[in-house]
Amino acid sequence: MVEKDKIKGNGKTKSEILEPEEIKLKEELEEMPKEKAPKEEKPTEKVPKKEKPKEEEIKKEEPKEEPAEFEDLEIVSEKMFTINLGRVWIAKPKRRAPRAINTVKEYMKRHMKSDDIVITNEINEQIWSKGIGKPPRRIKVRAVKDNENRVIVFPIKG
Repeated sequence: MVEKDKIKGNGKTKSEILEPEEIKLKEELEEMPKEKAPKEEKPTEKVPKKEKPKEEEIKKEEPKEEPAEFEDLEIVSEKMFTINLGRVWIAKPKRRAPRAINTVKEYMKRHMKSDDIVITNEINEQIWSKGIGKPPRRIKVRAVKDNENRVIVFPIKG
């Protein structure tokens, strides 16, 4: 079979003879500066995986019941409420979470007899947890009234 592949006169096989286009491509690659030459793949280093925190460490990371700014207040009265936010769902989807915040404020004004209402960040995060269009149907809160007649609303954990 090798005899059939040999070209008359040269004595070389077809596989030994390169096409003129292939020769040009090889010469261009050799003449190319290193910046334009195709990059060689570098072996990737294995990065060690992060270890999962133990259950004890997870329990320590839980946030405190009250933020630091509310630790020194003098409590006059403290009450627990479950606020029904079902009426919030009457509003259009893009207005439900803001309406839920306003509903919590109105409820606290009515039941705690104060106009100065402070809603903590945790309550706000609970209401906005599923987005603007899907606030929870009810929320459990702990309202604390201090000596300055200010009401601070905290979530009930659990």
